[in-house]
Amino acid sequence: MFFKVIGRLTARFFRSIGKFFYNFYRNVGRHPVRSLFSFVFTGAFVALFWITGVFGLASLFTTTNATVITPVESTAQPEGKANDFLVALKDGRASGMYDALSDSYKTTLKTRGIANATDMQNLVTKKLNEITGKQNGHLNYTFTFAGGARFSDGSVENDFSGSVDNNGTRTSVSVIIKMKDGKIFEIRTDEPVVMAALGTGKDTSGGDAQLGVVGNNRSPVAEDFMKGLTTFDVDKIWNSLADTYKTQLTAKGVTKDSISKIFDQVKTGNTSKTKNSTTISYDGYAYLDTINFPNGITVHEFISVLSIGDAPSQPRYSIVLDSTQKIIRLGNDSAPDPIFNAILGRSQQGQ
Repeated sequence: MFFKVIGRLTARFFRSIGKFFYNFYRNVGRHPVRSLFSFVFTGAFVALFWITGVFGLASLFTTTNATVITPVESTAQPEGKANDFLVALKDGRASGMYDALSDSYKTTLKTRGIANATDMQNLVTKKLNEITGKQNGHLNYTFTFAGGARFSDGSVENDFSGSVDNNGTRTSVSVIIKMKDGKIFEIRTDEPVVMAALGTGKDTSGGDAQLGVVGNNRSPVAEDFMKGLTTFDVDKIWNSLADTYKTQLTAKGVTKDSISKIFDQVKTGNTSKTKNSTTISYDGYAYLDTINFPNGITVHEFISVLSIGDAPSQPRYSIVLDSTQKIIRLGNDSAPDPIFNAILGRSQQGQ
């Protein structure tokens, strides 16, 4: 009896389907234009409901992998390695800063040329020397925990406000540290030493001209060059040059020995008692300013007082250093300096 009922229902179901398609095609054949408009209207109606999400139609056939990260609770004190990072920054100790970073962040740093804590330390030391104008320069930091939050994905954000004191000049800074499992995976800051340590100031221009910022971060290396020039000390000059620049000079016949010979000639002429001898000496030099570029290049401007006989002049010098704090270019303007041009193998200014 059961199977007989099922059979009748199945037959009736297929008979109804057949009747539907028969009437459907019959109506289309009799009224093709009206049927077309009906199809268009019905399709537009369904599409509208799909797009607007009415009745949840769109969600039935679409999936998404997007995860919305939301704050779960606020935090009342620093967490994870945030405090360790800032303590290491105060000490100028890159090893502590580097150890506080997550493996993923360290991988990111490698793409910026920072392979380990030693590379980071070189960047930190360079930036501190630039800012303070001293070898092994040091800054005084003060940080206050401004607040924090824990998020639904398990990450934590700690916000700090602070100040940097450089010989009595105080500057406000902010540091935002994001962590997961206690390790730092992102840092947002306007503090220059941290930016240098993380390579966030790297040049991405592809060689295009960059906007420089004028400052007073005198370089000890540039000053060594000026000391060497004005006191005829060949060692200070040669040691301040980058290896690539030394190679360029050597190709023109300029060596440490050739510079030393020129200085010896000047010194001999200055001590000569002959009637027509002319003394050439520097009465001193002064630092003017520094132009800092995003790719790490800095241009340090100096001026000297050069006396040839009893006629003083004020040559100006542009000393260009690369990101490793070595001289890669030298220029002289406003007044020619014959000694400067001679030691660099230039027959006249600009050559």
